[in-house]
Amino acid sequence: MHDISEPLSTDSLASKSDQSQTADDIPVPDDHVKMQNKQGDNNKEASAPDSDNNHAELQDVNLKRSHSGAFAGDDMSSSSPPSDLPPTRRAKLEQPSSAVVDGSTPAESQEPKEESQIVAHSEAFSEKDDDWLFDHTKIILRIGNDYFAASSQQRESQLKNLDHSSLDLTLIPRDHYCPKFKEGISKAPETLSLDDVYLKQPSLISWDAKDPNPTSIADLVLQEAGICETLKKHPHPNIVRYFGCLGEGDKITGLVLGKYTSKLSDKVADSSPDQRVKLYEGVERGVRHLHQIGLIHNDLNPANIMLDGNIPVIIDFDSCRLQGEKMGVKRGTFGWELEEAELAAPENDLHGLEKLKEYIVSGGKVTFD
Repeated sequence: MHDISEPLSTDSLASKSDQSQTADDIPVPDDHVKMQNKQGDNNKEASAPDSDNNHAELQDVNLKRSHSGAFAGDDMSSSSPPSDLPPTRRAKLEQPSSAVVDGSTPAESQEPKEESQIVAHSEAFSEKDDDWLFDHTKIILRIGNDYFAASSQQRESQLKNLDHSSLDLTLIPRDHYCPKFKEGISKAPETLSLDDVYLKQPSLISWDAKDPNPTSIADLVLQEAGICETLKKHPHPNIVRYFGCLGEGDKITGLVLGKYTSKLSDKVADSSPDQRVKLYEGVERGVRHLHQIGLIHNDLNPANIMLDGNIPVIIDFDSCRLQGEKMGVKRGTFGWELEEAELAAPENDLHGLEKLKEYIVSGGKVTFD
């Protein structure tokens, strides 16, 4: 890692490789619809809890040498969206276009010529006769520097063969997922080595055009950035390192974090009993440190534990809150969380720690997913 001094921007840092994708509700024809996560491997896990969990949340991506946007993913497409989506447009990718303005729905003559890329996708299911049936697949696409939501009747396994030009697209306004910098939120230094950092960016799969709080994803980004600023002031070897935020103008486009290449789940099975004890003790030390500085993680599970060599490191702080605060929209992971918790309290993490202890000591054989 080089010395750090100057703030970095999207011109000096580049974006992405793999990223996790998470599922959340979108406008659908049926009120009873469940979303099923499909996620890629990332700095954490191939996490189905943000990657994790199914709420407005963040998405992790490795930094690369050239900036090209907020996401990366499989190439796919679909048919038409639910009728209750806001104004949409047909993707005519072969035609040139003018720049798209945030929050607008461009006219046909302004269609982009850039190639489209599907960066996230998730299947939704509706309940019928006490059974859950496939309803549609939600898709997020990138065209140039803009992101769009679409819907398809095709299953995820068929998306790679779809024609993107058949899609009706809904532009996702930038301010819905990129909050403005505020006092106390730092920019990451420009002198960071791109090989040594990890960029966590917004996951748009949870975007909902009818959300009464349209900036819920941006709010979550800002919330986690604030928590990370506290972590930066109180570093600990068992807590992820935070360098500041990536910025584009006055907007936050991602959190710059330490990069860890191995996951707890990759190593625990091959570890000796003594090594497993040490792994658990490291996680416990990290949790105790959080509690000492007044923070509750609220989402302890194997997917949120990375390894720095043999040192366990707790990551993913979008569920983290100050002790005593109400739990946010983004909560814990099903099977690992204290489900009845309404406030951020130490017992939330102690509950997760106890389950992690069983998981680690068993070599990953005992799980609660």
